[in-house]
Amino acid sequence: MNQHFGEIISLIVAVSWTLTALSFEYASKKVGSLSLNIIRLIMAMVMLGIFLLAVTGSRLGQLFMTLAPPTAAIAGLAGFLIIMFLQKKGRSLLASFKDVKSMGAAATGTFFGPFLGVSLSLLAVNYTEAGIASTIMALTPILIILPSKLIYKEKVTARQVIGAVISVTGASLFFI
Repeated sequence: MNQHFGEIISLIVAVSWTLTALSFEYASKKVGSLSLNIIRLIMAMVMLGIFLLAVTGSRLGQLFMTLAPPTAAIAGLAGFLIIMFLQKKGRSLLASFKDVKSMGAAATGTFFGPFLGVSLSLLAVNYTEAGIASTIMALTPILIILPSKLIYKEKVTARQVIGAVISVTGASLFFI
């Protein structure tokens, strides 16, 4: 296996999480962050369900590892539904499901973030040191600057760049 396989996977995770942030940014501007959170949790549970079916033949230990995230997703979904109910925004949630572009962005973000990103991050830690993997995966704030400018026409400030650099530096300091 490649000597730097874990590091390469960690970089793929950082790019994956960047795609997630960009997708969720687009979708939340279209349908609202509360609706998006409910939608992405539903999609995450569906993707996790598919994943669970795929690992049915795997070892029992691997199966137990994949059971914890659905529990957290269900709790999060319940919490967001309660908030939506209290704010009387149920109709906006239903309308969100009709926005095809937002649903595509939500599905993209859900796939690249919680599904692919988290799965690959676990794999990365198996092939390199946790500190190296975590530092590379923490590059997302830096990687998102250029696409945010190009795609969303956001103004990039020195403060944002400095914040991104501090974020990555801070993550790397945990492992020195």
